[in-house]
Amino acid sequence: MDMKSLYLLIALAPLAGSLIAGLFGWAIGRRPAHVVTILGVAVSAVLSLKVLFAFLNGQAEVFNGPVYTG
Repeated sequence: MDMKSLYLLIALAPLAGSLIAGLFGWAIGRRPAHVVTILGVAVSAVLSLKVLFAFLNGQAEVFNGPVYTG
């Protein structure tokens, strides 16, 4: 997996977890909604550490592009 995909997943994993919990929490229940949300944040944290270690080893790529074009 390239670094740019990791950057995107770091931002979108918590968003995906919160969307699943917010939209389908009534169907999956309270505890699974909490688990999904916490997993989204945990995935983001683990991937952030991976990017940090890549940066410290000089292997991280710089993202220099538009995030949103409207």
